[in-house]
Amino acid sequence: MHFFTNLLTLASTASLSSGATTHGYPLAAVSLKAHDDCVHGLTPDSAGAWISGTLATPDACTQIPVEKAWEISHSSFDAWMITPETVERCHGAAIFVDGDCTGRPFYVLPFEYGRRHVRGVCLADSLEWVVAVKLVCEPEGF
Repeated sequence: MHFFTNLLTLASTASLSSGATTHGYPLAAVSLKAHDDCVHGLTPDSAGAWISGTLATPDACTQIPVEKAWEISHSSFDAWMITPETVERCHGAAIFVDGDCTGRPFYVLPFEYGRRHVRGVCLADSLEWVVAVKLVCEPEGF
């Protein structure tokens, strides 16, 4: 959790202080969490145990490793919108189980316009060794 918090802080700082790096570009921090006590299809009651996370963009397929030794019965995804463009242009984070963002996504974490943080629903554990994430956004200037 500490690593992901540092990653989120670094990304937020970069987006605020270095406009050339992220200005006008959607960027979100997406995390995978484990749950023992959540109902499939509903938002988890608890925050869950943080497993891993990544920074996601609309142009790159980034991976979140899933350690199969973890005893995961259910999982969920959270996302923090780092740049204003993410809030304005993006509809969600597509989650793929193939590791390279091809085919249909396993799940799409929907974003809510104007909200900088969203929590996904509980999903029964069917994750393999890696999941991949890519933002679903409108083209620039839509």
